[in-house]
Amino acid sequence: MKDLDIRNKSFLEKIKIFFFSVIKPFSAIILFIVGLYIIGYVIVFFLILFILIYIYNRIKNIGKN
Repeated sequence: MKDLDIRNKSFLEKIKIFFFSVIKPFSAIILFIVGLYIIGYVIVFFLILFILIYIYNRIKNIGKN
């Protein structure tokens, strides 16, 4: 990100500058959103697991009484 002067650069360097200035922030945002999705799914999975274990223990305790 040192030199954003595009006038006297070759085509490949223009593409590289474009990539670093545009695509990198978008990929970071996409990775952030995907990470949030994964964390959300893990949290929901553990919540459902704990709820099922709780219900299972309640049913077992009802059977004992």
